[in-house]
Amino acid sequence: MNDNDYIKYNKKEKMAKKKVTRERQAKRTAKKKAEFLIALEEKAGNISKACKAINIGRMTYYDWLESDKEFAKAVEEVNEALIDWGEDALKARMQAGDTTAIIFFLKTKGKKRGYVEKQELDHSGQMTIILSDEFLPIETKKKNG
Repeated sequence: MNDNDYIKYNKKEKMAKKKVTRERQAKRTAKKKAEFLIALEEKAGNISKACKAINIGRMTYYDWLESDKEFAKAVEEVNEALIDWGEDALKARMQAGDTTAIIFFLKTKGKKRGYVEKQELDHSGQMTIILSDEFLPIETKKKNG
């Protein structure tokens, strides 16, 4: 084997090793993502606790979320399931006669019927706004006359 053959062989061998390394990394990442989804559900949607449970940083989670649409969809499904669970628990408390749960439900779902703590004004049409220089800094008042 001459020097050129050795160099070509060496390059091919390095490329093959890199491919194997990338494949192993991809498998490891896929496994970590699956573990994260389980941890996210177990930790009731708490991202920090889920990351800590599988020993990854929050930035890794956000990188996965941004770069992997399937992972992002799976995370959304976990979060939706948690909301469903919360709604079921709230319904159970309301059925048990829990006044606080009933009030909470009416304030969030019964707004159209007037169950709100604050007044919400809905305005349509034209408005005239009159501005006063009363609260402007002195320098601005001097420039304006």
